Amino acid sequence: MKKHALITGILMGAWLCMSAPTTASSIQLASDVSEKIKISAAADIPTELFTLNTLPSDFVFGTSKSPTAAISFLESYIARVENGYYFSDLGAQREFLGLKRTVALATKQWQEVINLSQQIRSLEEKPAAREISSLLPEVYARTALITDEANRDAFASEYQKQLAQAFASVDVALAKDELQAILGRQKLLTENYLRGYITSYLDVQAKQTDMHVPAAFVGNLLSLHRTRNRLLPLNKQLVTGLSETLARVSDVKTENLWDKRAIVVDEGESILVAVWDTGIDAALHPDKMWVNPDKQALNAHGLAYTADFKKQRENLTKRVAPFADEIADLQYLLKGFFDQRNNKSTEASAHFQGHFASLTPEQMADLQWKLGEIATYAHGQMVSDVASFDMRQMELMNITMTWPTFGSLREQPIDEEYIDKLVAAATETVKFMQQHKVRVANLSWRFSLPMIEQGLLLSGLEKTPQSAKARAKKMFKTLNDGLTKAFASAPEILFVAGAGNEDENVEFVQSTPAGINLPNFITIGAVDQELQPTSFTSFGSSIDFYANGFDVDVRMPGGLEGQAEGTSISAPLVSNLAAKMLSLQPNLTPRKIVSMMREYATLEGEQKLPVIHPSATICALSPVTSGCSKNVIASVK
Repeated sequence: MKKHALITGILMGAWLCMSAPTTASSIQLASDVSEKIKISAAADIPTELFTLNTLPSDFVFGTSKSPTAAISFLESYIARVENGYYFSDLGAQREFLGLKRTVALATKQWQEVINLSQQIRSLEEKPAAREISSLLPEVYARTALITDEANRDAFASEYQKQLAQAFASVDVALAKDELQAILGRQKLLTENYLRGYITSYLDVQAKQTDMHVPAAFVGNLLSLHRTRNRLLPLNKQLVTGLSETLARVSDVKTENLWDKRAIVVDEGESILVAVWDTGIDAALHPDKMWVNPDKQALNAHGLAYTADFKKQRENLTKRVAPFADEIADLQYLLKGFFDQRNNKSTEASAHFQGHFASLTPEQMADLQWKLGEIATYAHGQMVSDVASFDMRQMELMNITMTWPTFGSLREQPIDEEYIDKLVAAATETVKFMQQHKVRVANLSWRFSLPMIEQGLLLSGLEKTPQSAKARAKKMFKTLNDGLTKAFASAPEILFVAGAGNEDENVEFVQSTPAGINLPNFITIGAVDQELQPTSFTSFGSSIDFYANGFDVDVRMPGGLEGQAEGTSISAPLVSNLAAKMLSLQPNLTPRKIVSMMREYATLEGEQKLPVIHPSATICALSPVTSGCSKNVIASVK
């Protein structure tokens, strides 16, 4: 993941969705694009390898202050891409310019850092993210133009002044959520955390590829090298600057526009909704769990698959079994992490921060792995709470999948056999749903082509990115075609998918099921409570609607209450609306449901994102519903 984790990959399994292209013209990375190759998909980005002569942990924490070989490699790679290719996707342009800036930072080309930061900011499609996009690298460069880095005290003092000037121009009310997230992450940034992350993630990846790593990996190492050697000593100043900036709006009450759209549906027919995720804690839904009429069925509430797609009796994934006695403590730490990441002062965040500060790098790595597994374990239950919100007439069917995580890939590699089993399980699941009259199915998970490539490398099935890329293309096509066929075979079921939290174009990276387009399949992005796009939401022409995906109340297995964010949360809000519509008018088809959602959605922000309006939609469908008035619909029309 990126942008909404402390460091890429800290918690959520990359397969879950738990955190519209602009019309701006694309930057051409070559002077004469007529003779250059257009990069229209992530898989088309050229891959070149760099051979590490030391593990990533030694690269970052070793004595070398100037990793010249890595810098030279990236300079050559960047030049070759610029001379031979051009990007059409704005997100890909930002990523490439960010790689250029990494080199400029490493080589102390401060004015180039400023220029690139401003270019990246101009390409940012989301208003809130644009307020702070590339702000910190630019501040560092402006400081370095005034004060020598070697003079640490003077540099820190000037850095704090430059931060204050930069933050003074930020629309803090607009960017408050993003600033809070940065502050929460910076408070957790320690050398022990960095070492734990690098040894448990990057060292593993490097070993699996025999130390041959692609340009993006090298760029990440350079960034981490700079974070450890240059930014950690300035973290106090950054935390102070962020805190003072947020204090400017501490008393500003932002309007929760999303809650004003809520509506309760108590009447109508009971609708069966499938939550196709990592499992539901049935004890938390005593009056809503669907019960299989087949008394001989292995799973009483639906279907549940193990990691190798065998059937299991339990509703929840069993991967956490090795540390089952720690689940309650780990869930409380996870709640604390979420609170801390969003800079919330709670008992849970204080507990997490205290525990976090006491860990050695080895313990830090172990905690990161366990929290990743716990986040995946709790994911389906949290989604089920959102899907059933404010609706009495509903049954929940549990469909459990034990999705791969970083720690499991070596034991359960994603290969052709895995893809075939996944397609077979999906096909079986859709038939099971049809048999039992499911009307809505929520899918807050996805696979992308880059994820499959990573899986091939992490599991050791492929040793080079080039071979992994070629193999992953075929595997992705098999998966996407298989899922599309399965969903198309059940036109009476509305399938609702999360877009993903990578802040990327789902068509460019090639993501499934998020990129599937069918009359009975919709994909959902995330806005915040003020109806503005979240910094993490993925986007693209395949995204049909947006819903709130920020600070939504949920429960983890066992009942621990907390708040979650992500397109994993916005998707079930749309599933919830579809179920409410069907409860009032059971004869609605998926096509009609989508049409009515679109008719009463409002176009929000400068991108005119279609945000669902539950109360207006329900009131148009059934004006006699409690809480409806002419004003509800009129406010939309």
